[in-house]
Amino acid sequence: MRLHTKLWHSRTHRLDRGLRAPGNRSVESRPLHSVRSWKSDYAIVAKLDDSTTGVPVLIETGLVNDGSLAASELITTGALARQLNAEASCSRKANFEAVIETNIIDTRPGPPRILRVNCW
Repeated sequence: MRLHTKLWHSRTHRLDRGLRAPGNRSVESRPLHSVRSWKSDYAIVAKLDDSTTGVPVLIETGLVNDGSLAASELITTGALARQLNAEASCSRKANFEAVIETNIIDTRPGPPRILRVNCW
């Protein structure tokens, strides 16, 4: 698989070209200078059973830091576990993936909200 990336360098204002994505599509990445104007941030939290190691894996990642902080808050306070237990579709299922949203208030993440949960 060949990948193609275009990296925008804010200091030099030039575009670097590299690898190509499947289907010969280009991928472009620009600096997150406009993050300060964002009103919301998002994160993914997932728990998967790793068949290779036999150990569960917890994945938590946000688009930027605010989403990561909101997801971490849900995990550490037990709010995510409570919502998963209350979700009928998650009963007796080992794996899940959740989409988290937080509003950014005065440059800080607000209370996290679970937008969608999928369990299997």
